[in-house]
Amino acid sequence: MTKAWRVIHNGAAGAAFNMALDEAILLSHARGRVPATLRFYTWTPSAVSIGYAQQLDKTLDLEACKGEGVEVVRRVTGGRAVLHDHEVTYSLVVSTVDLPEGVTASVTASYRWVAEALQEGLKDLGVEAYLARPERASVQGRLRSGVACYDSPSFYELCCQGRKIVGSSQYRHCGSLLQHGSIPLRFDASKLVRLLPQKGEEVRQRLERQLQARGAGLSDITGRPLETTEVVGAIIRGFERVHGVSFESSLPLAEEMEAALSLRDSKYATREWTALR
Repeated sequence: MTKAWRVIHNGAAGAAFNMALDEAILLSHARGRVPATLRFYTWTPSAVSIGYAQQLDKTLDLEACKGEGVEVVRRVTGGRAVLHDHEVTYSLVVSTVDLPEGVTASVTASYRWVAEALQEGLKDLGVEAYLARPERASVQGRLRSGVACYDSPSFYELCCQGRKIVGSSQYRHCGSLLQHGSIPLRFDASKLVRLLPQKGEEVRQRLERQLQARGAGLSDITGRPLETTEVVGAIIRGFERVHGVSFESSLPLAEEMEAALSLRDSKYATREWTALR
């Protein structure tokens, strides 16, 4: 690729703004205003994002979320509920015409294209990840109908030592795609389970054990604390080595920030959007 991509690392923000800025960058890119953009961010306070098609009342215990000080936001992308706490989140916005032949039309192929860069970057952190195979992922999906993302891997999501370590989802708009994903540094199954609707203590304990066995954070794998900047640098290098991408560090355009604030207030922070399904 001849044109440099933007890389944005703009730190922590609230749930509604994080989702709004992802969409604002997607819209800006679709209009030809900015190049492909890889963005990294964190969440404050902690939050749960739910997939576009999930039913809010069947996915989360809103009183428990309020009690834990956890924000709730609906994503424009699909997938299941993700707890954003002690993690690095990435988002990639790119035109489908900038992807290699054979990747553009296929959602699963584009998942793999991104995952291969993430996989390479994680090697720098001492994490030997592998890509979940579609056959295995589809079988697991049929067997489990859980509402939580880390219950099982989907197509070409990253796993290590039999546990899912990155959860991603994708949305396409006007020839551009947005893929964003959670890269937990520590995976807290207990906190996540406390936010889910439950029918009893025995069920809660069983689900907590199940999630803890199937999900992990990078520090859980490496056995050492990892800093956000360390993870960000590794992922950038993964894209550079695997896909030959060059990056220029940037901030969002003023118009993107303005659009994000508007989307936050009119969409992502509203009860109507959050309770859409």
